[in-house]
Amino acid sequence: MNGWNSNGRGELTRGMKNKKWAAVGAAVFGFFLASSPRGLAEDSPPAEKIGFDFLGGFDYVVKAPGPGGADSIPESVRALNGQRVELVGYAIPIDIDEKGIRSFALLKDQLSCCFGQAPRMNHWVYVTVKGKALREIGFEPIRVVGTLAVGEYYEEAYLICIYRLSADNVGKVVQR
Repeated sequence: MNGWNSNGRGELTRGMKNKKWAAVGAAVFGFFLASSPRGLAEDSPPAEKIGFDFLGGFDYVVKAPGPGGADSIPESVRALNGQRVELVGYAIPIDIDEKGIRSFALLKDQLSCCFGQAPRMNHWVYVTVKGKALREIGFEPIRVVGTLAVGEYYEEAYLICIYRLSADNVGKVVQR
């Protein structure tokens, strides 16, 4: 999962350091599978609906390399650690194998990925898919439900993300 780290201003930068992140590069060149993801199960446990306005509603400050910025995450956001949440956003596949999409970056808007500035550290969530891999992700917003982890996540001394979500349900956003 190397390749994304902070530039010191809490913004995500891209450096494709291994093949896992090549999927992000593929997204830049138009790789999106245009169809609907796996639907939400009717018997799923309840989840707290949160949004990127809440997750990104503060200035995340990366201090020195290594742990230390977690204290810039407000207590109200840290309280979501380990909680079941529902979040809507746009997906960029990250880890793809022959069975489908195993992980993806969930972003607050489409401009945060390929066509605009890199998203700030608190404007995206690293999502892993539990169970059966997703076969497709399109350009439409998706709804993701699962357990949220809040806190700095490092891999080989690189700050990868501050939000990770283990998704058990991924589906289309239903307009009512």
